[in-house]
Amino acid sequence: MSDKNKAAKKGSAAKVCHFLKGFASAFDITGTAFIEIPDFSTGLQRDGQALRQDWRRIGGDLRSAMNQVGHAGQ
Repeated sequence: MSDKNKAAKKGSAAKVCHFLKGFASAFDITGTAFIEIPDFSTGLQRDGQALRQDWRRIGGDLRSAMNQVGHAGQ
């Protein structure tokens, strides 16, 4: 993928993010953001968020498996 295409892709993702924030704010009667739409400006930030979510899922799976094993032995 060329640098031009990468820049265009990044620009359209930012436009979508800004659109969603603006759209959500139209329904916000309290004046505080009720929905948080992350603004990932770099690939590193997106990767970091994806890794955090993956490890949270892994942790949940491990807890669930340990609970099942613990209950099976009783």
